[in-house]
Amino acid sequence: MHISKCKPNSGLRSLYYSSMRRVVIQLGAVAALFIVIGFVVSPDGFAGNLIAEAVGILVAVAVALTLAEDLARKRRREDWARVRRQTLRSLCGYIEDLSFDFWMSLPDEPIDIRTNAHWVDYPSSEEVDKACAGLRDLEERVVAEIPVLAAQPDLRASSSRLLFEEVKQDLFAIRDVLAPRVMSLDEDPQLSQLLGDLEEATRRWSLVLPAIEEWGVRDEDGWKEAISVFRCARAVYEKAARRLLKIEA
Repeated sequence: MHISKCKPNSGLRSLYYSSMRRVVIQLGAVAALFIVIGFVVSPDGFAGNLIAEAVGILVAVAVALTLAEDLARKRRREDWARVRRQTLRSLCGYIEDLSFDFWMSLPDEPIDIRTNAHWVDYPSSEEVDKACAGLRDLEERVVAEIPVLAAQPDLRASSSRLLFEEVKQDLFAIRDVLAPRVMSLDEDPQLSQLLGDLEEATRRWSLVLPAIEEWGVRDEDGWKEAISVFRCARAVYEKAARRLLKIEA
């Protein structure tokens, strides 16, 4: 993905704020100059008072411009914070969805992956720790069950292909929508790197599936690539969840 890491229009906003500051400084300098000129031209104070009124208007305009700038900057920070929160929540949600599909692929003994769809609305460090521990447990269980999973007969396709078909929409949504958004927000370089790793693991998984179906490659290889994808997704989840905790704090 070749995505710029700068916020949209950041250069224009910087230029705008610099221009506003220059205007305020210039108005202040002009106001001081007018007061001095007024008392020099009219020692009795009439011209000075008149100019002082004009200066008062200029100062009021300068203060209003400064307040408007601060308010616009604060509102923009709040808007970007909402975008960051929603992006991180969506990342966690998609990974929870694909984790459920991995869990459903297990044979007769289901495991409690200990994820809770509601935690993303009211996160706490305890809930994040439980969710991350559940994902690690699930990964270990799937790794242990690879020989059984690969041997499951199905006339439609290999078992790793069937799992890929279940999770690909979540993976593609992360790759095509959320990963570019994270990079454009410049949210976290490490998170961007983890998303890149997830994209590469997804590509490798998709490439091995035709080899399984057409050239007789073992389905275990497909499951090993699936585990690589899950491991990358779990790393993204842990990073995004803990980043979300900091933003919500």
